[in-house]
Amino acid sequence: MSHVTSPTGLRYHLTHTPPHLTAHSHATLTLTVHNPTPHSIPLPGLTLALPDTPTGTATPHTPGPLTLQPPQGWTTHADSPTHHTLTPPATRDSQPHELPPAGHLTFTLTNYPTSEPGTSTLHLTETPHPGQKGTDNAEPLPLTLTTWPSGTIVNPPTLNKNRYNNGDTATIEWEYSPADGIDYTLTYYPQPAGSGNEKNTVTYAQIQDHSGTAMSNGLRHAVYNTTVPLTTDPVPFILTATYQNDTRTYTTIASVGEPDAQFGKLQVTGHTTLLSTTPQTLTANGSFTSPTEGFLVCWTAPGTAPNKLTVNTNGESRTLSYSICSGSLTLPLAAQSAVSYTADGVSGDQYSVTWIPLGHAINQ
Repeated sequence: MSHVTSPTGLRYHLTHTPPHLTAHSHATLTLTVHNPTPHSIPLPGLTLALPDTPTGTATPHTPGPLTLQPPQGWTTHADSPTHHTLTPPATRDSQPHELPPAGHLTFTLTNYPTSEPGTSTLHLTETPHPGQKGTDNAEPLPLTLTTWPSGTIVNPPTLNKNRYNNGDTATIEWEYSPADGIDYTLTYYPQPAGSGNEKNTVTYAQIQDHSGTAMSNGLRHAVYNTTVPLTTDPVPFILTATYQNDTRTYTTIASVGEPDAQFGKLQVTGHTTLLSTTPQTLTANGSFTSPTEGFLVCWTAPGTAPNKLTVNTNGESRTLSYSICSGSLTLPLAAQSAVSYTADGVSGDQYSVTWIPLGHAINQ
């Protein structure tokens, strides 16, 4: 979007569809006039001069047939293919047309043809009105248009994993156009704010150094390996392509797991054993002999009936029966404990029995 404020106080905004113009295509331009002041501003008319030659090229800009749709009551006259006069509706007292406070007007140019890549300028001139400040010697007001090279500029970046453990590094890949004048920047935020290393930026030169491999489709393939561990969730990777005064942004998000628990000084008296990293889910309605010390974790789904899970342990020549309802139960087992378990009236997907041996750290 380009915008400019005239000496009279009116503001002009130029937007277009699609949001990024591409060489040798067509677009719709929308020119909006807005009065941000608390008083009415005279607007006897406008002159619209379309671009002739984009900066840096020698190819004339030939708009060809296009449609200029003015606001209701306004008329247009094409003095030439690139020069249009816009006239407001006549007033009863022959006074100049005024735009009231907070008022706005919209002019639409459809089928506008773009030309060579570069920056071009559309000029607006307010029709002079005797006694109105800023119109006696009105200078054309510039509104810029940026036209990108044709073809694909960037295929959005992809990550090598769907989810990362806390502290991992990542590999990100994408394809980009090697057209002259386009600069690329990759920014990502791998660590929490305040860590001193929360923002990392990779410039175009670094991207080229890492890969920039030419492909058969005319694009280049880039691969970047992060150098800072990912310790916050989520981590956005923002790839920005900049051409002239326009930018395109492509974002992909890395999901990062929670960090391991951090403990301060831990003092233990006696024997200490940690849980295993590999718990084992047992089959439904079965038996099991614990090879080491550990825990048997029994779970039943809420709302099931009769929702009764019975576990028998015979490791010490005794039988213990446990019944749980809508919850879980954790049983400590000695080594070589013989266990059998059944669920009365509960289907297999409504309960589970898991064996967690002792001897190693558990990864939650």
